[in-house]
Amino acid sequence: MTAQQLCETLWVRRRLSPALPGRASGYTGTSSPEIGYYLHMGSAASIVLVAALLGGVPASKASSVGVIAGFRAAAAAYSAQTSGYLVDRVVQTIEAKGGFIHVNRVERRAEVRKDGEIVASRDIGRHDASNVSLSSHSVGPNGHNDSQPSQRHFVFDQRFIGDYHLAPVTCPTCADGVAEVSFDSNLHDEDHGTGTALVDLRHDRILSVTYRPYMLPDRRMDSGIVTISFGRLGNAWLPVRYRLAFTAHYLFIHGSGTVDIVSESVRHYPTLEAARAAADSDTGSQLSESSTSK
Repeated sequence: MTAQQLCETLWVRRRLSPALPGRASGYTGTSSPEIGYYLHMGSAASIVLVAALLGGVPASKASSVGVIAGFRAAAAAYSAQTSGYLVDRVVQTIEAKGGFIHVNRVERRAEVRKDGEIVASRDIGRHDASNVSLSSHSVGPNGHNDSQPSQRHFVFDQRFIGDYHLAPVTCPTCADGVAEVSFDSNLHDEDHGTGTALVDLRHDRILSVTYRPYMLPDRRMDSGIVTISFGRLGNAWLPVRYRLAFTAHYLFIHGSGTVDIVSESVRHYPTLEAARAAADSDTGSQLSESSTSK
């Protein structure tokens, strides 16, 4: 085991272990959370020195190791909270303007997810004030016609964090205990991108993610920026808002717009059948299978 692996292992153990003897259960460490575990063992400086002597990370990079390990712990927490079956009730708003084209459509949906991935969805209601016909989900965040961004390859999903290169970023405006991480990937497709994320190291929570997709979901789009905000939904800490801001063209017409998806409620269910029944109870007809369903 290299010194960097040692540091990351100790960090994750600190985050997942019970409170240390003599500490209250709410104890979260010092103002520098990346060395909180080391302090109860003795001098933080001596631990860093040992790591350096073992051929690992120099003392100046110790905090970087802690930030990356903390981000991985937050990704593990997200994956654990999205494990199993849940129903996500969302409101999607699409707005776009360019020349004589005006799009303004609001949709409500109940979406069934298995381990974070949409397997079925149901339209609950729709209001369309557009002056052009817009096919269902044609300007959605991905190309699967399932209304939501694919969660199979998000950087904050523990299953796919290995697709990305992570690096800490200096963040002078971050609050105490919050760090910024940059990411990119060698996989230049629609499900990957390059950007930054804010992580709460004290509570193992992703706060927000902003990135530029390597490929956009619609060939008429010229550029796009995705922002994902996290918050509490029920007893879980999950994405509460997804926003794609884009520029696009159609023939000689150029314009811009947004796809805004807000989660209103999330609830877990023991089986897929129970989740489907709960989502289907919002309307009188059956759920439609997502094309991503296996």
